[in-house]
Amino acid sequence: MLEIFIAEDNDVQREKLALLVKNHLLIENINAKIALSTDDPMEIITYLESNPNTAGLYLFDIGLGHLEYNGIELAVKVREIDIFGHVVFITTHSELSYLTFVHKIAALDYIIKDVPEGIEGRVKACIDLSYSQYLSGRSQEKEMLKVRTGGDIRPIPYQNIMYIETTTQSNKLILHHLAGSITFRGSMKELENGHDDLYRCDQSYLVNVKNVQAICRKTRVVTLVNGQRVTASVRKLRQLIELAGMVGL
Repeated sequence: MLEIFIAEDNDVQREKLALLVKNHLLIENINAKIALSTDDPMEIITYLESNPNTAGLYLFDIGLGHLEYNGIELAVKVREIDIFGHVVFITTHSELSYLTFVHKIAALDYIIKDVPEGIEGRVKACIDLSYSQYLSGRSQEKEMLKVRTGGDIRPIPYQNIMYIETTTQSNKLILHHLAGSITFRGSMKELENGHDDLYRCDQSYLVNVKNVQAICRKTRVVTLVNGQRVTASVRKLRQLIELAGMVGL
């Protein structure tokens, strides 16, 4: 079941949003529920830590008035647990929208409260899209890379993987994906040999060739679709260009 989380410190606005969500779920017969509607971000974090397999839609105000977490910081924490969850910001702070890019949150929508006539339709659209993708994810076995972090195993869709890099610890790697990064136990050699889309372009990097956007032959800088960059070795550059389909470009 898709679970919906509301974080809003204004009681009236929180209740109004919860009612909007409940009515839409009922009218459209959507198999989802409001798991939490709260002004305390810690309640959401605690819930997710106890239920790490949650498939969530998160409707967050940015200015939560909490000592430790505002809406942006809460979204970053949520992403560490529910990496496939959809985050929607409903806020008066239009000037803070750039922070969603700084923290690579990849928000589904950024809805401004100052335009009340547009809120209802956009919230409903976000629910519909999240539910559609939830059903798609449950009805199809998408190709995933399963990584072990702590005591958990987390599946990462290959299409979201940008690159993997080594760390100073021999058994620890960092995977960079669309929503951020995650440190996990693994072997570059095993990943290189077991996954066709991951290419060892340098001793320190495995790149997803399907997410390579540009390659500079002079500097050997590889730019990925999310703007991140890695460097390819001289020896590996030619084959990377071929695998990325950039021969002749």
